[in-house]
Amino acid sequence: MLEEHEEGDGLDKERYLIKVGDDFIGIVDFIMENPRDKKPWLGLLIIRKDWTRKSFAGKALAKYEELMRGRNITEVRLGCFSDNSTGMQFWEKNSFQKVEEINFKEKPLWILEKKIVEDGI
Repeated sequence: MLEEHEEGDGLDKERYLIKVGDDFIGIVDFIMENPRDKKPWLGLLIIRKDWTRKSFAGKALAKYEELMRGRNITEVRLGCFSDNSTGMQFWEKNSFQKVEEINFKEKPLWILEKKIVEDGI
């Protein structure tokens, strides 16, 4: 995990902690421009296990999308391993669509994309 974290050190990554009351319950991190495709990528959206099933992941995703709209971004991407059925279900439920399947570190990975538009448009 440390190796993967350090792999992204050369990128202009933004990281936000998710806090409820006095508890830090999650992390969102992203880059505004992936060097491979020049698109913004959501690198991590994780909620602590004892805070799951309480809609915080959906709320964090909504805040991220609001931030992207504020920066005039119209689409975002992320990667989700094919065998992560819970993750794939979450992303597809939130309107991310499969763009391409690749192998990443010898594991199948889906590249997912979502068009971000203003509410009501």
